Amino acid sequence: MPIRRPVVLSRLAAGLDELRRGHEARHRPSGCDFAIAAHLADLDAATWDTAAAGQSLFLQRRYLDALDREAPAGVEHRFVIASRERRPVAAMVLQLVVVDGDRMGGQRLRGAGRFAAERLHARVLVAGNLLTWGSHALATAPGADPDLAWSALGEAMYRIRRSEELAGAPAVLMVKDLPTEAKPLPLRRLGYRAVATDPDMVLELDPGWRGWEGYLAALAAKYRKQARDSVAALVEAGIRCEPCTDLQAIAPDLHRLYLQVQARAAVQPITVGPGYLPALARALGDDFRCSVLRRGDQVVGFITAIRDGGTAIGYHVGFEPELNEQTPIYFRLLYHAVELAMEFGCRRLSLGRTALEPKARLGARAEPLAVWVRHRHQALNLLLRPLLGLVPRHEAPERNPFKAKR
Repeated sequence: MPIRRPVVLSRLAAGLDELRRGHEARHRPSGCDFAIAAHLADLDAATWDTAAAGQSLFLQRRYLDALDREAPAGVEHRFVIASRERRPVAAMVLQLVVVDGDRMGGQRLRGAGRFAAERLHARVLVAGNLLTWGSHALATAPGADPDLAWSALGEAMYRIRRSEELAGAPAVLMVKDLPTEAKPLPLRRLGYRAVATDPDMVLELDPGWRGWEGYLAALAAKYRKQARDSVAALVEAGIRCEPCTDLQAIAPDLHRLYLQVQARAAVQPITVGPGYLPALARALGDDFRCSVLRRGDQVVGFITAIRDGGTAIGYHVGFEPELNEQTPIYFRLLYHAVELAMEFGCRRLSLGRTALEPKARLGARAEPLAVWVRHRHQALNLLLRPLLGLVPRHEAPERNPFKAKR
């Protein structure tokens, strides 16, 4: 009869084997060639377009060119094309930023969490885009092996980190924002581990709604009344909602309102400048919308929306916080995002991961996300995940504002 190893020894052997494979993966080249540039214009446009064909708008050059030109203060971009045998494998978007405890919500913590946050000051290499939510780090070229693309991303991050030694090599490497069910084996073998974040709130749009009145008709009476009352309250306050096509003319107003909302956010990794939204409007054309709330000649709120294939993104929003306490400006902007998504002809509306309760009242449901992180020093990974766990995270409430289907 064969002798069975104790369970503890089996688990220990499996753990050691995983460490060995991880060590080998971190020291094994992917076999790709890399073109790495601080500006997208320095890479071959046709190769990038081939690699990113059919993928998210946030990985297309028309968006990335605008992002590159209007990069937030303190953000350095790295754009990468990985190829093998002269064929593109992947296109990648990365950002180098310095984060500290205050920007990561430390001022809202107490006790040990506050102590740790006050000592947080690190240069971070982020695969993805801190101005969006969702998986916008990697475009796998048509026909390329996805595992090879992820391995290439890991190698690109290693190469960039090593190239930054003189400027201060990033201590933390992060890949954002993957669905929680995504578990890319190459990232695990490279020592990355998943840390849950706030979810994306997504509203599925029924094609039968056919506009704003159709959406209202689908709501249960209580929620339909809330929506109608929110719209009516602004009308009574003399606030009108109207489209804006010349964002440059009101860029200072939009930026002021954006900053007022961001100042109240728990996590504020980066801040865009006043030229960012006008640049997006010019670059994205019919795939971009901006609507403003005006009281007289004063702009008191705004919302932008972006069409990314079949998904509408309820993007940047801004409003006067004091006025919002008197009048439901934020709710009106959220309801208007539903209208804009239907104007786009989209089937989904992604509203991001803040203000989960109001978005749940619209009918949006949580889609869990995670970031994958590792420290440059393998031994410090044991401390990194608990520290990231101090960043505020919220569970989305369960709401069903729609009528029961017969």
